[in-house]
Formats: sequence, C-alpha cells, structure tokens
Amino acid sequence: MPKLTAKQKLELGTRYNEYINDQAGMLNNKIIALVSESKIPLIQVMLVLELLLENCKRQCFQKYLGK
Repeated sequence: MPKLTAKQKLELGTRYNEYINDQAGMLNNKIIALVSESKIPLIQVMLVLELLLENCKRQCFQKYLGK
C-alpha cells in the first residue's frame, strides 16, 4: 500500500474529525431526547451524568496512564 501524502493525511484527519463531531452531536441529541422523555428530575439527571463522567475519567486514567 502506498504511503499517504501530507495533503492526504490532512484530508483524512479532517474527515475523521468531522465524523467524530457528527457522532458526538447525534449522541447529544439522543441523550437530550432520553432525558426529556424520562421525566426524571434534573437533579437526578445531573447526578447520573456526574457518575458517568467520573467512571469515564477513571477508565481513561487506567487506559492511558495505567493508574
């Protein structure tokens, strides 16, 4: 397989970033819809989101720092 040129690498990186941003936007919309439909008080929603954030941070530390 031939090596990519600098321009091709830049284009591929740009397309990947667009894809990731699109996916994050769709996830955001799904979460908003779920929260709206669930009728759960916002304080409980915030608690669950904080727990998810802490869990995500812990996983990142373990994966990237081995801690």
